[in-house]
Amino acid sequence: MMKQQKKKTIDVKEQLLCSALELFTRKGYTATSVREIVSLAGVTKPALYYHFKNKEEIYLNLIGRFFAKIESLFVDVAKTQPSIKDQLFDLCDRVLLLFPLGKPPALPGDSQSLTVPGIGLQRLLRS
Repeated sequence: MMKQQKKKTIDVKEQLLCSALELFTRKGYTATSVREIVSLAGVTKPALYYHFKNKEEIYLNLIGRFFAKIESLFVDVAKTQPSIKDQLFDLCDRVLLLFPLGKPPALPGDSQSLTVPGIGLQRLLRS
């Protein structure tokens, strides 16, 4: 029972983060209200304040996740590509895939974040 409650709490936090990301991407940080975030997430304001101190903390959490993803890309590319040139091209390809057209940036743990079809930078630069 306790394990199920913990999972539900994590799900609420993730739903709040996903809703905030969608709204921040669409409207901007300043134009997005806490009320809109909880409405889109389908939770109450007390649920938001259980997980986050304020809207700024949500934003900082999202930024931290984004930079963690970028850091993991650097580490992965450094391990898998032999030359600096190949590392640079691979890194650029992967970073571009984080920003599919018309969609918000993917979060860590999102299985589609690096598999979105797109034009690879190498193909683009070599054309």
